[in-house]
Amino acid sequence: AGLGLLFLLVTGGLLVADLKKPSRFWKILVRPNWDSWLARGTYMIVVYSGLLSLWVASGLFGFEPSRMIYLSLGWGTCVMAALTACYTGWLFAQAKGRVLWMKRGYWAHLIVQALVAGAALLLLVFGLNGDGGEWLKAMGDVLFISLIIHYIFLRVEGRMAPKGREEEFSRVVRLVTHGPFRARHLISSILGVVAPVGMIAFSEAFDSSLVLPVAAAFALIGLWVEKDTFVRAGQALPIS
Repeated sequence: AGLGLLFLLVTGGLLVADLKKPSRFWKILVRPNWDSWLARGTYMIVVYSGLLSLWVASGLFGFEPSRMIYLSLGWGTCVMAALTACYTGWLFAQAKGRVLWMKRGYWAHLIVQALVAGAALLLLVFGLNGDGGEWLKAMGDVLFISLIIHYIFLRVEGRMAPKGREEEFSRVVRLVTHGPFRARHLISSILGVVAPVGMIAFSEAFDSSLVLPVAAAFALIGLWVEKDTFVRAGQALPIS
């Protein structure tokens, strides 16, 4: 919960900074345009940060919630975590001039990527501290499965064109797979998916407490490159 809150605060800070004027963020809160995913996403972040704060506070003050509260708060936090991770997919879909960002199912891909990032971060934090045991292996399994699903999304990306924009979408996807972004695409696929999946698959034959954090680091680097490529390639074609 503390790690989630930390990175959520970083995200919020970047969002406010991107608006140039902090007063604009306040305006989104007090006078939201509910037709915009920018406003909806802002409130998702606020609610999610509140739930994470409750988890952190309960740990700091030793509060032991009842089973009912634990389950409801836990599932509520999971739902808001997923929504916070995926609302950008719906926000990007509103950018009609950037056809790559409008790809169908992008919100689901973002949830999978959040699982990759979360599992990888926990493997790094607890693996490098020599802590985890069976729990570390479980996180390795989560990372393995989420990386496989992430790779499937990457492979079918060319078929996820928004309706009526197929030709334009094909052009921009080709920029990624065969054009100026090809090297980045290979890095995100090989370094960010194939390498960590192989490491996790054969981690039992080596020291898994060392192999799993390395695999996690590769997965995070690959994810970073993939997201950066997605944003840059989406703006590569002239809007006209």
